[in-house]
Amino acid sequence: MGQLEGFLRRHDVRVIFLVGLFFRLLVYWLIPVDWNSDSYHHWLISYLTLHVGLARGRLWDLLGCDYYWGIIPHLVQAFLLWLFRTSSIEVIRIFNILMGAVNSVLVFKIASNYYSWENGVLSGLGFAVFPVSAVFDSIGMQDTLALSFLLASLYLMRSRSF
Repeated sequence: MGQLEGFLRRHDVRVIFLVGLFFRLLVYWLIPVDWNSDSYHHWLISYLTLHVGLARGRLWDLLGCDYYWGIIPHLVQAFLLWLFRTSSIEVIRIFNILMGAVNSVLVFKIASNYYSWENGVLSGLGFAVFPVSAVFDSIGMQDTLALSFLLASLYLMRSRSF
């Protein structure tokens, strides 16, 4: 076993998380403005839910799409806006960057469980540097959190099938 492999075996999750985080932060730095207009619509639903809808026991959107997309991501985004006492979409983007790095680790764990450690490392690092994932994880959409739930369920399915 070489020194690099030994290091990776001891720190595999941390290395994959940091590589994923680095590439997503790099995209965030290279594309500082959220280019996807749909991100702002999701932000609007979360913002209005926090400031108008929760007092009425529901999500809230001026365009009538409050229940068209998933409920949990909007509640998570509203919670982030409340937690950091801000109205900025940047909080949601940073959260997605962190969840994208976590998704890299989940891909590693799934591939390691179903195939081999080597396959897990290649899959996790491949996902960590995958440009499409890095770009979409640096915007304010719900897809990153949805993918986190999907990957977590695939990871837990083998040991906790219920």
